Amino acid sequence: MEGLRKLDHGTYAFFSHEFKPDSALLELFKSLTFLGTYWVVAAVALAAVAIALLAGRFRSSLVIAVCFVIAVGLAEGLNLATERRRPNDAQRFVAAQNMASSFPARAVLLSTYSWLALAMALESAGFRKRLTLGFSALALLAILVVCMTQLILSLHFLTDILAGLAGGAALALLAKHFGTRPAALPVTTA
Repeated sequence: MEGLRKLDHGTYAFFSHEFKPDSALLELFKSLTFLGTYWVVAAVALAAVAIALLAGRFRSSLVIAVCFVIAVGLAEGLNLATERRRPNDAQRFVAAQNMASSFPARAVLLSTYSWLALAMALESAGFRKRLTLGFSALALLAILVVCMTQLILSLHFLTDILAGLAGGAALALLAKHFGTRPAALPVTTA
C-alpha cells in the first residue's frame, strides 16, 4: 500500500509542478473535461447501441446498454463505498461535497467503456477495416485525453485513473464477449 501511496503522490507532485494554475495549457485541459461528462459518455454509448441495432445485432445492442448501466452503477457505487479523498488541488474545480469521491475516476471508467464499446460496435457491424482502425485510434485518443485531464488538473490520483481504465476496459470486453457470443443451440430429444 505504501508503494501505491508514493506513486500517487509522486505523480500528483509532478503534474502540480508542471502545470501551474496560471498555465495556458491548464485552461485547455479544463475545457477538455467535457469529454468525461455524463452527456458525452452517454451519447457515445447510445451511438454504439444505435450502430449495433442498425447492423441487426439486437443482442449486442442490449448488452452494450446493460454494461453501460453497470459501469455507471460501478463508478457511483465505488465512489460512495470508498470515500477516498481527491488530491488537494482538486478543490479548484470540484465542489466540497465531491472531494471524497475519487476512486475510481468516474470520467475515465465511463469514457473508456463507452469509446471502446463504440469502436467494437463499428467493428462488429462490418465497417471497412481502415475506418474501424481509424476510429479505434480516435477512441484511444479520446480516452487518453480524458485520463490526462484528470491528472493535469489534479482531479484524481494515478491509481484512480488506472482503476477507471481497468474497469472500463473489463466491461467493454464483457460486452464484446456476451454481445457476440452465439446463442446456445436448442437441445433436442430423439
